[in-house]
Amino acid sequence: MGRSTAMWIVRICLISIAIALFSTTLTSAWLDLKSLMYRHADKVGHLIGMFFVTSISLLAFPKARAVSVFVGAIVLAGIIELAQLFGPRSADIIDLYTSIAGVLMAAIVFYAPEIRKWMLGKPR
Repeated sequence: MGRSTAMWIVRICLISIAIALFSTTLTSAWLDLKSLMYRHADKVGHLIGMFFVTSISLLAFPKARAVSVFVGAIVLAGIIELAQLFGPRSADIIDLYTSIAGVLMAAIVFYAPEIRKWMLGKPR
């Protein structure tokens, strides 16, 4: 096994572990918060969750085209909502929109230097 293959395996494992830990933590924390005081805690969970999934993916795959990562994250958000149709949870279009907003937040953070240059009128 070459070094490149090993690095991909390590990256995929790290992403999987991060997603599992993050989703487990968010699930228990947001359910407690939701039951106590915040009725839209699941929307905040979708927003923050997809922001971190997208950001971790950008860091884990630095040679991948950023647009491909963003599109992949949006597709993942759609698949998550579709999967909820077949389980005990219910799919919600607002959850999908909130997940997409999390991906867009990651895109804004990723492209912040280019956006700043564009707003100031400086050439690349």
